[in-house]
Amino acid sequence: MTPLLLLPLLQTPPVPTEQRRFRPSPPQRTSPLLGGGPTLPKTGGEVKLESADSLIIRSDGTSEAVGNVRFTYGGYKIRCDRARFDDEKKTATLEGNIRLESSEGQTVFAEKLTVRSDTRDFVTQIARTTLSPAQVGQNLLQPLEIWGASLSRDGEILRAKDGFLTTCDEPDKHFKIGFREATVYPKRQVVLKGATLYIEDKPTLRIGHLVIPITDEIRYSWLPQFGRTSEEGYFVKAVIGYGLGKTLPGLLKVDLMEKKGIGLGFDQAYRVGEVAAGTATLYTLKDRNRKVNNLSGRLNHQQRLAPEIDLRVNSDFQNNSYQSVSSSSSTSNTTIALSQTGASVQTNLTTSLTGSSSTTSKSAGQNFTLTQTRKLGARGNLNVRLSGNDSDSTFGTGATAQSTGRTEQLVDIRASGEAGAFRYELAANKQLLSRQRSGTTTGPTIGFSGTERLPELTLTAEPQKLGRLGKALPVRLTLGAGKFVEPLLTGTTASKLNIERYVVAADLPSKTVPLTEGGRLSLSTYGSFRQLLYPGEKAALYTLNNSSQLTLKLGERSNLNLAYGYLRPYGGFPIGFRLDQTGSNNNLSLNLSRDTGKGRLNLVTGYDIQRAQGEPLFGTKKNPWQNVAVQASLRPSSALQTRFTGAYDINTGRMIDLTNRSRWRYATSFGLDLGMRYDPRTGKLAQITETLSSWLFSQRTRVGVGSSYNGFTKKFDYKNFSLSHRYHDYEVSLSFIDQPFGFRSEKGLTFGIRLLAFPSPQTSTAGRFGTSLDTGLGEIF
Repeated sequence: MTPLLLLPLLQTPPVPTEQRRFRPSPPQRTSPLLGGGPTLPKTGGEVKLESADSLIIRSDGTSEAVGNVRFTYGGYKIRCDRARFDDEKKTATLEGNIRLESSEGQTVFAEKLTVRSDTRDFVTQIARTTLSPAQVGQNLLQPLEIWGASLSRDGEILRAKDGFLTTCDEPDKHFKIGFREATVYPKRQVVLKGATLYIEDKPTLRIGHLVIPITDEIRYSWLPQFGRTSEEGYFVKAVIGYGLGKTLPGLLKVDLMEKKGIGLGFDQAYRVGEVAAGTATLYTLKDRNRKVNNLSGRLNHQQRLAPEIDLRVNSDFQNNSYQSVSSSSSTSNTTIALSQTGASVQTNLTTSLTGSSSTTSKSAGQNFTLTQTRKLGARGNLNVRLSGNDSDSTFGTGATAQSTGRTEQLVDIRASGEAGAFRYELAANKQLLSRQRSGTTTGPTIGFSGTERLPELTLTAEPQKLGRLGKALPVRLTLGAGKFVEPLLTGTTASKLNIERYVVAADLPSKTVPLTEGGRLSLSTYGSFRQLLYPGEKAALYTLNNSSQLTLKLGERSNLNLAYGYLRPYGGFPIGFRLDQTGSNNNLSLNLSRDTGKGRLNLVTGYDIQRAQGEPLFGTKKNPWQNVAVQASLRPSSALQTRFTGAYDINTGRMIDLTNRSRWRYATSFGLDLGMRYDPRTGKLAQITETLSSWLFSQRTRVGVGSSYNGFTKKFDYKNFSLSHRYHDYEVSLSFIDQPFGFRSEKGLTFGIRLLAFPSPQTSTAGRFGTSLDTGLGEIF
């Protein structure tokens, strides 16, 4: 029965007639031809015929197979009574008891079907198809069935006419939606024209235009949510879909909250032909609990301005949102991006404006970036980047307020390509402007953005490109020369350090050499030498770098590794020249990895030779040994996994940490994750965390429990409980959460109902403000 209130607003479609349910005919005895697998001529391998009762090959490039035909075509596995192949048109026309299966999880039954091998598109008459959730959208819990007078595939888009769709898998459907036209955009939406909702085969509601989102990122539940939290009190929240037109679908949000009041908002999508589309969002709440107005919004807009020019605008703001870290605050962010893409040049311009304020601070900023990439010949590129930013911040209020600001502009130019045996890179960057402000005083230009290159040329050649020299000395050779400017600030005096530098470097590529027959024992090495010359400063610096690893295979998946690392600079660089500053190390490390399939052991430690040889700081010890970290994982069966980890300080001879993570599983009926951490230094069980999920009485009822106990505070960091019962077409759930810590506490009940035919947000083991509510276990193996 159609509600009278909807008749003037919604188009009334003709009631479609359900088509017969098609199933493939029972397998018949095959009569293989040409050895059981004939390949049709002139197909280029497009058709692989497995069997047919008879086969006709014509001189015009067409072929026909009749009787119990089985073959693969364009990536589809197909069965039918008759198939005609046209090599020139790259099509196959099928008739009678057709079954077509794709590797993506789609199955089509039809009486007549034409398919193209190159595009995999098809057109059918009187057909039925089943689409898996993985193909349509992961938030669908059951496959989507569609049947009708015609069915076609165009790329990833599926279209049908005069038919029905449903996710109910019962022979007698509890519900189905009839349509005049249906279009399925995978992982986006299903669009229906002339839709009729049937409950138990009775037409209940008719809608002229219906859009069902099937995106993988669902933000809303399509049925009202009920519950209570300490922040909102008792609440009812609903999302109502509407359509102002075929290209103007929207969502109306209504929140009724005991402590907050009434929140209203909308998400409005739009499309302007084929050149522009976007979404505008607005939400408002007069918060009677905090006596402030909460207003937030967002705009996402994309537009094609010309054949090669695109525009994107993203903007959002919020004022006094109680879900922010500081509820009495405002933030705004707007980004505008223009891009032009041509055959040999690409240009991008991005500018953004940001602002935020709270009771104790205020900030504003703007920045821009202009980049352009051009091709230089066949193997070269030129990249130019111009960027700048301007920011101001104020901290405190009244006479104690302090203001700071910064302005900066930079340009960066890089050209790279190949010239003979060398690959070249020419780099130049300059700081056009850099100022810092404090109060009403503007400071000198200072160097926030690193060293300027004016310019630097680097040539690199692989051994195979150096001819005889490369064979005699198999190293990667690098030559470089450049001029640099290092901005300096001494007190309030700004200055610049001008440096001329030359580079000669040789890198020995990483190489593994077997030391025993069969390669059970092997040695891997890498080394480099880098010489830097500063003629104007009368300084020179060279560095030696070596990494070596000795590997002993203890089994197919077990190894013992002894590694040595050495990095040492010799000489000196100009004082204040930050670009060439480098550290040093000299250490050994040991790594044992033992894997038996049902168990795994990892042991890691190290020894710092440089620290052992040096003098410790006053009041400290050398402590050259790294902690011995041990991890033992056991998986006696697929139902049980456990992992023990520990850390032992060799320098002090003390155990400093012990943890255990365990996971029990029994099919889909039971799951328990348990995590424990013991602190040997205090002798306390520092934390116990658990997550439980189990059937309750039947497969349709599931209970979930999560908690974390803190051994130091002797309190629970959080507790949560959920109970859900699934009927065939819908699910009822009740959840409780108690999260006393974090920047805002949360405690309350939530009750919900969801239709299984419609996607819903994934339930999360996290509080409303993002606090993690799991064991942190992850996968052990």
